[in-house]
This record gives sequence, structure tokens and C-alpha cells, in this order.
Amino acid sequence: MMKLDRSAAINLLYQYVKNEKMVFHCLASEAVMQGLARKLGRDEESWGLAIESMLPVAEDIGL
Repeated sequence: MMKLDRSAAINLLYQYVKNEKMVFHCLASEAVMQGLARKLGRDEESWGLAIESMLPVAEDIGL
């Protein structure tokens, strides 16, 4: 699995997800995951990017 930085993840997000509300949902989910990581003392960047790592699945299901 390749390691993405946030900029690359955002580019992929806009490449694969065309529905504006789904983009907003992904970004909101990123913020939730980062907050949870902070609370648990984990790496916020990698937890935030966990949502973007699912983008190829979004293309498969037509989002």
C-alpha cells in the first residue's frame, strides 16, 4: 500500500468522488478521525488519511 500525504489524498478525493456532498462527508470524516486519534494519542495524519485510502472503493461503487 502506498503512503499518501494529505495533498495527494485530496487530489484523489476530487478525482474519484464527483458528488459534492460525498466530498464534504469525506472531509468531515477526516476531521472526526483526526480528533479521535488526538484523544487516543495516535498519529492524527495517518488516521485522517484512513478515509482517503478507501477512494478506489468509491470508484467501484460509482460515487
